Amino acid sequence: MKLKWSPGVIDTDVLPYCNAEGEDENMCVLWDKYQVGIPRGDKSLLIVTKVKEVVERRMCPIGATSCPVPGIWQEVNKTSRFIAGVERTQLQLEHSFVAPLFYEESGHSSDYSRDNKDMNGVFIRGHGSESVITHKFETRDPDSIPLPALLAAADVKSLDITTDIIGDNGNKTLRDSGFYLYVDIYYNNIRCDGSLSCAFGTVEPEYRYRANMVPQEVHVTKIVSENRQEGTRLRRVFYGVVINIKQSGKIGRFSLTALMFQIVGGLGMLAISTAVVDTFGPYFMSKFDEIKYDMITIETTQKVDNKSRKELH
Repeated sequence: MKLKWSPGVIDTDVLPYCNAEGEDENMCVLWDKYQVGIPRGDKSLLIVTKVKEVVERRMCPIGATSCPVPGIWQEVNKTSRFIAGVERTQLQLEHSFVAPLFYEESGHSSDYSRDNKDMNGVFIRGHGSESVITHKFETRDPDSIPLPALLAAADVKSLDITTDIIGDNGNKTLRDSGFYLYVDIYYNNIRCDGSLSCAFGTVEPEYRYRANMVPQEVHVTKIVSENRQEGTRLRRVFYGVVINIKQSGKIGRFSLTALMFQIVGGLGMLAISTAVVDTFGPYFMSKFDEIKYDMITIETTQKVDNKSRKELH
């Protein structure tokens, strides 16, 4: 997982969040993709939207044997800046799956182990009947998803909307406080469209993305530099969008044994339902037998020959 910038020009003079009312100086700083993207593990990345720089002075000598805590460092100066044009970043993803048991038993078949370059994928916004495919991935390149598309998929209209952030006493914009964005990658090879080709088998593995937002303040602190001669240090606090990747899915294969179990189980349930209806039906329906069965009236006639008639008389 890495970042790239969409080509173009970033002009801080026209960006509203860079020119706040009551501020004499520009509130933004220009960074590249290496500064904006901070890895937080194999499946997590922080996209920085704001940086706070704090200059501190050491109050206790380095060789001191005792010092009050807190009080070793004292804040001297503090500035905050937004990262200009962060919406131009694109998230590039390369991912894969493997179904270990099926993969080994099939002799390492590619049906049970693929990477995204060998599969078709989609990015879905919304759920159920309201879901919409916003992006399709059918090339052999890493999947590239613009940050605005990720935000839209999680129902985030803009980084500048005000929201109640968990852990914060007041209202802040998402650009100011940061938040968590969970991206779910789901693999599937058993989603059949009803055709005979997949009725008794599987289809080509596919995947889909979905995104969800958790409004919780995010900040990461890093000590950038320390000047021992002057007894000062620079501390940076980064705020932004933490993207967490989760992988899951359903990978299956055709099994005749499982099919027979399903058929037998279905017949058993049918027999039970028939017995229940026959038992309780007459109690709830007065003409249950007429409804369930076709009633036929059979008339019989008896033939008597002439000889028998004379004997009767």
